[in-house]
Amino acid sequence: MTTSVAQCVTLAMMFEAQVDIHPAAVAVHAPDSTWSYRELDAEANRLAGYLTAAEYLTSNAKTPPSNDYFSPNQN
Repeated sequence: MTTSVAQCVTLAMMFEAQVDIHPAAVAVHAPDSTWSYRELDAEANRLAGYLTAAEYLTSNAKTPPSNDYFSPNQN
């Protein structure tokens, strides 16, 4: 499944689209290592699982309003 990044709404959705489109592309380049989008996504999911299990994240958690929403038509 491929998704156009322009169709996404949040930063998280845009990231997931990049994982789908280019899973092996470099997402993070540090002096001593690089992570692909697939590797970064797996690590983010592992951390989310840990935080959920530790009850730092819940399905009914409330978050403050965010400005991470984008309109593909904005300049």
